[in-house]
Order: sequence, then C-alpha cells, then structure tokens
Amino acid sequence: MAQVDVGVLRAILNNEELPRRQPIVELHTWKALGTDRLNCTLVDGQNVARGVTQAGSAVQQAIERMGHQPMLLSLQRWTAQETSGTPFMLIQEASVMGPTLNRAQPHELNNLSRRAVSEVPLTQAMNSASDISEAPTQPGPVLADNIYSRPYGAPAVAVAAAPDMGAAVPGSGGILGRAPEVRIASSPSAANSNITPLKMLTAYYGGRWTIKARVLTKSDVRKFNNSRGEGQLFKVDLKDQSGEMSATFFGRAVDKYYNMLKCGQVYTFQKGQVKAANKRYDSGDFVLSFEEHADIKAVEEDTNIPRISYDFKPLCDVANMPPETSVDVKAVVYSVQAPFTFVAKTSNKEMTKREIGLWDPSGSSGHSTMELVLWNERAVGTDFEIGAVVFLKKARISEFNQMKSLGSPAQLELHPDHEDSFLLMRKFKDFQDSGQQLASPSKFSNSSGQRKTIEECKQEDLKLASPGAMMGGGEKGVHKHTVVATLTSMPTDRAPYYSSCPQQVESNAPASRHATMRICNKKVSQRENGEWTCMGGHVSSYPEFRYLCRLNVLDHTDQMEVNLYDDVVKNLLGREARDYMAIFEAAHNGGEGAQPLKEVNQKMEWKKCSLVLRSSKEIWQENERVRYSVDSAQPIPLEQDARQMLGDIMASLEA
Repeated sequence: MAQVDVGVLRAILNNEELPRRQPIVELHTWKALGTDRLNCTLVDGQNVARGVTQAGSAVQQAIERMGHQPMLLSLQRWTAQETSGTPFMLIQEASVMGPTLNRAQPHELNNLSRRAVSEVPLTQAMNSASDISEAPTQPGPVLADNIYSRPYGAPAVAVAAAPDMGAAVPGSGGILGRAPEVRIASSPSAANSNITPLKMLTAYYGGRWTIKARVLTKSDVRKFNNSRGEGQLFKVDLKDQSGEMSATFFGRAVDKYYNMLKCGQVYTFQKGQVKAANKRYDSGDFVLSFEEHADIKAVEEDTNIPRISYDFKPLCDVANMPPETSVDVKAVVYSVQAPFTFVAKTSNKEMTKREIGLWDPSGSSGHSTMELVLWNERAVGTDFEIGAVVFLKKARISEFNQMKSLGSPAQLELHPDHEDSFLLMRKFKDFQDSGQQLASPSKFSNSSGQRKTIEECKQEDLKLASPGAMMGGGEKGVHKHTVVATLTSMPTDRAPYYSSCPQQVESNAPASRHATMRICNKKVSQRENGEWTCMGGHVSSYPEFRYLCRLNVLDHTDQMEVNLYDDVVKNLLGREARDYMAIFEAAHNGGEGAQPLKEVNQKMEWKKCSLVLRSSKEIWQENERVRYSVDSAQPIPLEQDARQMLGDIMASLEA
C-alpha cells in the first residue's frame, strides 16, 4: 500500500531535495474556489499546508468524484508559491490513489501555510484565496528551482535572494498593511534571461515579469459605462514562442498605447496583471490586463516569434457552427454595400453599419456565401471592392432570423500576399464567367457596390424615375454606383467652398428617435453691420467654411461631372475648408500665393479613386438632368491596383 512521504511538504515549499519524483501526501479537506479551482488541506504526517488546484486541471474532477473523504494524492507537477506571506502549493498535475486509512489530525501538526510575520490559523489563510486571483501585480522574489517540477534533464536554476517581506507598501490593500505578493519558482528559460514565456503566466504568477511578444490582432476602441462612470478599452492578441494570450488595455492605457501598438510588430510588456480568462469571450486559461502604469516598448524584429497564422474554415462549414463561435475565413468579396448610419434606440448614439457579401468555392453547389457585418470605423475606413480577397481572423458568428453572418473580426487582411489569394481570385473569376448570379445579401436594395464603368452608370441611370413621379416597374428615385475613376483638376475660376451657418438646430430625425442636434450648414451672407445670416434666419458673428465643388471624373469609357462635399474633399486634401480658404484667397490676390495652392490641389488632382456615387434626376432651367454626388472617395494604392490587374491577367490566361 502507498505510504505518505513524511516531511515532504516542507521540502516542497522550501525547494529542497525530495525523496522521489512523485511524492505522496494526504488530502484531508477541500473547498471550491469559484467553478474551476479547489482549495485543499494537505498533510504529510508532520506538516500541514495549503494547496490550490490549477484552473481547469483534471485532478480537480478526480478529487470531486472522491467526495469529501480524506484521500492519498500523488503529486506529479507543481510550483511552490506565496501570496500575502502565505506559502502554498499550486497543483498542476496529480492523481488520486484512493482513500487514506491512517491519517494524522491537522491541528496536531506543524502548519506551514502561515503568515511570515505572525501566526495565522490555516482556515483563515485558506479563506484568503481571493488574495491570489485578485492581487495587483507587485514586485516579487524568485525562489529556488524545483528539480522535480522542471522538465527532465533541464539544468538547475540559481537561487535569487529574496527582498524584505515585512516591508509595508503605502496604500496597499494587503493584510497587516503589506501589499499582496506572489512568489513562484522560476523556470530555466526565465532564469537565464529576463523574458518570461507566455505559457508560464498564470493568475498566481506575481512579481516582476517581462514578456516579449508579437501583436497578432488589435481591436477597435470600445466605450462603456458602469457604476464607476464611463470607460474605454481595446484588446490585442499576443504571441511568443511558447503560445498565445489575449490582453486588454483600460482607461488611460488606451490613450497611451492604442496608436503605438501595430499588428505584426514585436514589443516587451511589463507591469500588467494576469487574470483568469472569461471562457465566453477569451480563449485559453488566462488573460493579461494593462492600466496606465504599464511599461511597453517596441523592440527589434525577432524571427523566432511566429507571425499570425490562420485555421481557415470553408463558409459551408461556418453555416453549421453555433453562434458566438470565432472562426478564421478566407473569401472573395462579391457584394459591397455603402455604409449606413443610424441612431441606436437604446443608447441614442449614432452608429455606422456596413454589409459585405463573401463568397468561397465550397459546398455541394460549388460555392457558398455569407454576410460580413462591419461597424463604425471599420465600416468606413476600409476600401472594399468586388473581387477582392479578404482573410478574417477570429470573426464571430452571429445568427438572426435563422441566418448566419460574420462580424467583429480580430484581424481583417485585405488583398493578402498569399498564394491562396490568387487561387481564390481565379476561382471567383471562373464563377463569374459561368454566368451564375448571386443575390445581394443586403436589405438595402439601392446600395449595390459592384464596380461599374462610367458608361454603365449612365446607361443604368436612364431608368431613374423623374422628380416627383410615382415609381414603379423597377424604377427608383436614387441609384448608387461604385466607380473607379480619375479625378481631374480642381476649379480655379470659383472657390470650391462656401460660408455656412454655424448655428445648432434640431435634426430632422424620425419621430421614433430621440431629438438630436446638428449644424445648420446653410449658406450665409454678410450684412452691413458685419453679421452673417442664413435663409433660416440664424444670425452669427462669423461663419464656418465648408467644401462644395464640382469637377469632372473620367475612366476609359466616358466622363461625368460630379459634386463633392465637405467630408469627401476634407479627406482627400487633408485640411479644413477654413485653412484652404486662406490659401485660395492668397493665390487670387497675386504675389507668390499660386504655388502653395497648386501644391495643395495636387493631393487630389489626377488621382485614381474608388468612388461611391449617388445619382438622381433633377429639373434645371426647365430641363431634366441626372445629378451625381460623391458619397465617399478612397484613393487606390498603386500596389492594390497592380494586384487587381495581375489577378485579371492571370484569370484571362487560365481561361
């Protein structure tokens, strides 16, 4: 029959030599800590100590099956740790050998799990388990290596001197005026350098640690409200040679590090906190959190740290997966909807939504489709076009009215430089040549995003309904087109801006929405007394200036005159209309002002752009004509344009 190794608990907690590689102890009592850990009383015949099972470990289930009877436990993998001055053992792997018959009474033994500066009953120490998982990160010493818990054959780790454990930390929430502090045995790799592998970090790992990792993905900034007021956060996925872990930045850390952290780059991270993962939102057992005092530095590229990897699933399989599942997808864009802005009823905040149709060559019919939903900055900040290949990392599956869709990808890679990208483009081209049609996934039928030529737009707009006419027979009052065209010269005979009313007025939102305010923006004229007034009767001391210009755009088939408004021109020129006005007037007053105006205009003149056009008929001087307005204009990078042309060439060669 198995025998308890007398005195082994003291040897384990002091990192001394053990009688065998898998010592045996008695487990007398245990208590659940949340849903994934147990707090245990361990006995070795001479000593009693505290043990905590690692989150999600198999030994927890084995102990629970034995019930609350004393049992023998064979320890296989563990670490000696300390929280708030209380030594304990983190049990990572162990096996239950059965009930124990000859057991000692814990109150008659030497209690090893007690405070360093005062005697504390074991029950009190065991009830302070929250000190472990909730303890803020504090500097902690490194203990001697455990020769039985490290990998077989690994070199020993030197013992580091421990600092004064009795020193008080001002403002700390720990018992006896000291900050909760965690100590853990060091691994060989951590001892030989200052870098801690991600897989070594657990909720019990405190003290000073530094990780070196690559940023794989970065989310948008999310605002939230709770009992403490407004807050903000964003998430990243980190990867090093040992594995991956998610990290969340809160509060001022968002302002400090959001723009600094770039996907694909390597950084060192310090002064963070390790917490148990929320299985609903996070993968893995633990996550990191960083506040404003975090210390993050960019470092040189490390080729030993893997880059982002995908585990692609075909769309036909995604359709059968449960909602809230995260999945990697590679697909071709077959439908692009214009961004749609609305006011949310619950929060009364303006939100922007965009729907993208995805296609891949999977399924019994030879192809599958699914909708990708993007929100806010991603909805307007990405230039999608028909035929573009997209790789999605950790896209979340949603379901509405029994229809699956994808959304909130952790990473979106458009036009990836990968052999799968060209293969998908060729297969999509073959599908188009086959003559099969795909229905747009959007509920907004007037927002088709398929690329057209200017000639095709004009032909389609012959079917536009006349102003004030009853629409029927397939007629629409407004058409939307996506066109790739070149912007010509800015007008020089008239100012491409106007003076507008800056007064706040109530918006024309539907009655179902809450009342919101907007700027009047009507054209103003100046009175003799110097005041400015608009047709709405608003009076202001000085106007605002907004862009409004008309110019020609052209492609290889035709040209057309379009109207560009404030947001579009401001995005293209990169400056406010007020600043442009000063440059424009200086150029028309003679002198040396012409050259600065020319340099500013060159930022948008003769640029190839992807334009979203809105067309409608109007009556002008008793004649009916089609009016074209530009809703958005995104310059096309030369690399992206070259990839598109290369894909077309390769597809034609395969034909």
